[in-house]
Amino acid sequence: MKPDAIVITQKDRVKIGNNLSVWDFPVWTLKIEICVVNGREIFENKINAILN
Repeated sequence: MKPDAIVITQKDRVKIGNNLSVWDFPVWTLKIEICVVNGREIFENKINAILN
């Protein structure tokens, strides 16, 4: 699923490297695609894998 827009609140935002703001949706491509996946743990694991 690649929504054109996502309505999200400030509390759902997660800050990662260089002031890049992402939400509780994993972002896994170099060309940043937003995919809806359940679970913050999956999100955090993927972000850690990308940043490391």
